[in-house]
Amino acid sequence: MKKLTVILFTCLAVLCTAASCGSRNSAVPEGGSPAASAGTVRDLPEEIMPLLEKYYTCNIMYDLEGINRCYYTADVNELREKAGDFEGLNNMFSPPKEGEVKPKDLKIRITKTEKLGPTVIDSAQSSYTSMDERYGAVQHTISEGYRIELTYYDRNIDSDCDETVGVALINGSEWVVLPVGDEILDLTEPASME
Repeated sequence: MKKLTVILFTCLAVLCTAASCGSRNSAVPEGGSPAASAGTVRDLPEEIMPLLEKYYTCNIMYDLEGINRCYYTADVNELREKAGDFEGLNNMFSPPKEGEVKPKDLKIRITKTEKLGPTVIDSAQSSYTSMDERYGAVQHTISEGYRIELTYYDRNIDSDCDETVGVALINGSEWVVLPVGDEILDLTEPASME
């Protein structure tokens, strides 16, 4: 059952990513830079861009294990590996043929960032709490996080993909991609009772 849950969640992530891709209609300059418009990237901790680049490279390479590893901290991934959660993930899709996809062609343009509020953090926290319970791991707590709107362009398919992704700092030490969808990331904070 655990493997089935991991496989279903991973398939959903890949399908959502593929569904958000469309024809190239927004401008990413030739030799484009991962830097976005003023103020959007500069406010993010420096560890986030490499994490996003790894995550989206795994997406375009159909590396389901790599995608899954971006969701959890290294210690949880080690426990998941021992439990066999990653076995067979990369056999689900045919990998791109040699020369068909080149990860170096991935370009990410961040269009908007905002800090995650307590409602979103509390909702996303349940994923980490259940993993901790399942594997007997130390408690992993989201320290802070960001909702990031971005476009990534893959020259090999000549397509822009618009995405909203959440990233979080776990226990104040390791950034991960949140394994949650828009229904969580789009939660708004309750109105104050003033």
